[in-house]
Amino acid sequence: MSSKQLKLALENLKSTDWALFEAFASQFLASELPEYRNMAATYGDLGRDGEIYCEGRQADTLFQMSVTSSWDAKICATVKRLRENFSNIKTLVYVTNASVGPAADELKGTLAQEEGINLDVRDASWFVDRQFTNTQRTSASEELVDIVLAPLFQASKVSTRVGTVLSEQEARVGLLHLALDASDQASEKGLTKSCFESLVIAALHDTNLDVRISKEEVVKRVESMLPASPLDQVSMYTENALARLSKKNGRVKHWRHMDQFCLSNTEVQAMRSQLSEFLENEQKVLNELGRKLATYVDNLSENQPRFTSVVQAVKESLEEVLLSRGEAFASTVAGGHSHTLNGDELRSVIVTRKDGSLTGLKYDQVIDGVCAFIAEVDDNISSHLRRLADAYTLFAFMRQTPDVQKAVVKLFSDADIWLDTTVILPLMTERLAPDESAKTYTSLLKAARQAGLNLFVTTGVIEEVDAHLTNAVNCSKQPAIAWQSRIPFVYSEYVRSGFPTSTFISWVLDFRGPIRPIDDILDFLDDEFGIKNKDLTERVDNAPEELRRAATEYWHSVHERRRNGKKVSHGYVNPDIVSKLVKHDVECTVGILAMRDESPSSPLGYKEWWLCMDRAAFGFEERLKERIPDWRGSSPIFDPDFLAEYLRIGPLRTALDEGHRVAIPVLVDVAHRRVIDPKLVELADKVRQDYSNLGERRIRREVRDALDKARAFSRVDDEVAMTGLDSELEEIPNDVKI
Repeated sequence: MSSKQLKLALENLKSTDWALFEAFASQFLASELPEYRNMAATYGDLGRDGEIYCEGRQADTLFQMSVTSSWDAKICATVKRLRENFSNIKTLVYVTNASVGPAADELKGTLAQEEGINLDVRDASWFVDRQFTNTQRTSASEELVDIVLAPLFQASKVSTRVGTVLSEQEARVGLLHLALDASDQASEKGLTKSCFESLVIAALHDTNLDVRISKEEVVKRVESMLPASPLDQVSMYTENALARLSKKNGRVKHWRHMDQFCLSNTEVQAMRSQLSEFLENEQKVLNELGRKLATYVDNLSENQPRFTSVVQAVKESLEEVLLSRGEAFASTVAGGHSHTLNGDELRSVIVTRKDGSLTGLKYDQVIDGVCAFIAEVDDNISSHLRRLADAYTLFAFMRQTPDVQKAVVKLFSDADIWLDTTVILPLMTERLAPDESAKTYTSLLKAARQAGLNLFVTTGVIEEVDAHLTNAVNCSKQPAIAWQSRIPFVYSEYVRSGFPTSTFISWVLDFRGPIRPIDDILDFLDDEFGIKNKDLTERVDNAPEELRRAATEYWHSVHERRRNGKKVSHGYVNPDIVSKLVKHDVECTVGILAMRDESPSSPLGYKEWWLCMDRAAFGFEERLKERIPDWRGSSPIFDPDFLAEYLRIGPLRTALDEGHRVAIPVLVDVAHRRVIDPKLVELADKVRQDYSNLGERRIRREVRDALDKARAFSRVDDEVAMTGLDSELEEIPNDVKI
């Protein structure tokens, strides 16, 4: 039995469990205090549940035990009653299953000063810290855990708290065990084998040595989790998994004479420990997500009756995105077709909720809160979300094809990946992040390099990056309110991170100098990320004219549509700049397609790819098929979330060391910040001036907090509600060369 199990048992005590808690607590107290006397009674206890016996005089150290969550109100009421019956009281020991900690410090001071009473609070952590100090306490803990958690761990109960975006109980339990068996330690075992072992354990969830089920029932339960899969395949993989799991000293015990199965005692205990940790992390997710939503969402606070339901609804929305991403990835791999980016997925899920739980809230603020939650969670929560994401993806795979391993081996095992401007810009701004956990794109590309993937960038993309930096520098040289177009992404991120606007120009010098800026940027990308310069213009020149013409028409329509009639700070966009941007996009798309023609492969087995966050890019394949009906190629474009899924699930997962594996982000584009309003740049300068007497780290924190709070109450154009990166370059002025 682990400490996490005792903690979970204490958290799940109900108000009706007061007698159970008093019996448990009395055993802990009696083993430490020989003179402790249990005085609890339905009547006549004069307000105390226990006391330290004092021969010949009234006790002055009294105990109150309670399972109420309103511990502060209970203490005050107890003190009032005890004062009436025990005038000489000196110490009140308040024993509770709640987690109180330093929250009681103020009350302790008040009681000491006004009542002359020392308050000693013994909360959940007091029990957890002492459960193994002697056999009496260990035995009491085991008894409490058995009574409280046994019902909670039943499939019918635990399925109400896990995977609630799935409709069937069996599916939720299956998802749970896929997540429990998921680990940041990559395994050489095939995914098909490990996934079916997880589902078999899920089918046996409620079994033990006294409760067994037949092989036919195990197969039937697994089949119910995968209703669309071929029954003969599911049956074969299930029976094979049962055979592996029931080997000597295995996780499953096989009663051969009756051909029945159940979980071994060791597995039951291990599952309880895993479940305790999993449910604890689920609660941590809710707590942290709630704190972020309370910060970002207007008219939402923790003391509102609807707060819990709002947080739960938002968490379900986030899990719905994880499920949707998993299904999209599995569908792409199993079907062998290209991937399509849906950057508005979170917004769509939140806006279309039908239960009314988010009615009256500003959706932009809710999304901001979720983005902040994803970007800033600690390693423990991040690991938990990663396991959930992998479980949803694996479950989606199994519902499309039982042989998961056969599906994923079709993925490329080595690749040359060209990076778009929409990926390079976040790499630069992540140098502003306070710690490594917030560097989403950085972690992703370092993991890709460690897995053996080759990263490239064209000179055209670097020219776009250079132009964007020039645009950002020009913006920083004037009052933000005078800037007539959108604040450039890099400058926006710099301001949001709390740094002084006056130092932005010097910060940009980290990436480029004034003499050879293109070479400087290339050197930075090579030194920091191993990204090499490799142009594709020659490949484009040798590509079929029909392909070049179709691609040029598509990208020209994209850039014209984005810039049609839009004014920028220095005038209207020069048509020559549009032509240059079109040329850059054609180089990446057509150039990579031309390289693929030299080494034909399955759609997802190609070696050459373009990593991109531009949503317009994902319509390229469909337009080509319309323009060239006999074209049989496959889009070379995929997004960072697809790459993250690939690195966690695909054939290269075992090539990553643990550090890179656990750093792979759960969601990339959802977590990214959107550009800020020009008024917030002025606010940042004002906050910095107001706190100028403080240290630099504190000033930056105050600026970040002020901007987050202000943005939570501001209205942002729906067009830039998500990343804002897919059209960042539309604001390049006439006097900027690219």
